[in-house]
Amino acid sequence: MRGTRLLILALGLGALGASGAFAQRKSQFQLVEAPRYDLSVGYDNIRANAPPGGCDCFDMNGGFVFGTVHLTDWFGVSGEFSGGHSSNISALGQGLTLTTFTAGPRVSHRFGRFNTVGGVLVGAAHGSDSYFPSKSSSSASSSSFAVSVGGGLDVRLNPRFSVRALDLQYLRTSFPNGVNNEQNQLMIGAGLVIKFYGHGNETAAEPMPVQDVAPAPLPPPPPPPPSVALTCGTNVANVPLGQMVVIFADVTTEPGQLDLDYSWSTDGGAIEGSGNTVSINTSGMAIGDYRVKGHASLVSSPSIGRDCVAVFRVVPVEVPPAPTTSYASSDKNEKEFHDNVKDAYFGVSSAKITPDTLATIIHAAQYLVAHPAIQVIISGWADPRGSLDYNLALAMKRADAVRSALIDAGVPASQLEIISNGKSSQVCTTHDQECWKQNRRVSYAMKP
Repeated sequence: MRGTRLLILALGLGALGASGAFAQRKSQFQLVEAPRYDLSVGYDNIRANAPPGGCDCFDMNGGFVFGTVHLTDWFGVSGEFSGGHSSNISALGQGLTLTTFTAGPRVSHRFGRFNTVGGVLVGAAHGSDSYFPSKSSSSASSSSFAVSVGGGLDVRLNPRFSVRALDLQYLRTSFPNGVNNEQNQLMIGAGLVIKFYGHGNETAAEPMPVQDVAPAPLPPPPPPPPSVALTCGTNVANVPLGQMVVIFADVTTEPGQLDLDYSWSTDGGAIEGSGNTVSINTSGMAIGDYRVKGHASLVSSPSIGRDCVAVFRVVPVEVPPAPTTSYASSDKNEKEFHDNVKDAYFGVSSAKITPDTLATIIHAAQYLVAHPAIQVIISGWADPRGSLDYNLALAMKRADAVRSALIDAGVPASQLEIISNGKSSQVCTTHDQECWKQNRRVSYAMKP
């Protein structure tokens, strides 16, 4: 008897522990909320060995009513009433009507459309219309302590109804049977579950997968405030008296491509032109150093701007030496010079040296290195399209690009001088592409 009680206790603790762990495990499905109450009714088949004892086992057919109050989504308190009857359970022709009244804790776990339940119920059992012998007497009815351990599987039809597909319980009673007063019954059943919800409490129509919610992205950093960077320069540092000097501004904005206003001032000579490139005619100016101040500001925010300064020197015009029969003044040497030092040509609005032009410049450099006595004037030109100031600056950039390429090829810088002619003195005056191409050039001349 003691062994049977230990078995019942172990089964009960195992059912509670396993079901509790299963219920608390995180599943990939989560129901919004469990019903407040549920009621199940159904059919039971009881395999029993009630009096007269031993295992003269027999079957009883009956039914059950099972109700649960849900305290949480997975835990509740249940009560059950069951009943069954069988005739001719022994050779003496007795029958048996068995009823139970039990209650206890219940745990459950939902996954998708399925719900598993388990628990331990304790209470009382009553047998009637049978034979219950004791040591000194017998009776046709008797009551007993009852313990039930088991569980079931529900299949969800809709938020209100489920099918109890399987209800499996072990029932232990202790009716007098004249032997050991112990009975072990296996109850197998199925039925219908009806669910009741509290006010404003309905379960979800379908279980939804639990998804990780990504954190909201950080807002982009604010754009930097507008700014201006400005530098100024000249086409030449030393300007012979009477020649033009070009002053240009090199400017960048943040963000790029912002519209700018320019203003210029000088401590000598008159400024001609506007925008990022201006020029000064040095005719009539005194020999000496001069400063030109430039200012660029944003059209949208005039208070945001920068200043720059360019410095140039007006120098005396060198008096050419008296004509001699030297190498530089002979007609033969003049022709030889131009045969070896040929003009360089450029693309539209460009001062970039192409590979063909570079080959011509390298050949010219080899000739000049071999004739260090020749002083060369490098003149930049532009086609007639565009403003005067723009073409002066572009022609100067072309002349400076050729001068830098000659120096890179080995020609001493002291042997070279550059000037800008802009779009003046065109070698071709026809208004077509071929003619304009001839005017986008850098030419060379031997300095007297």
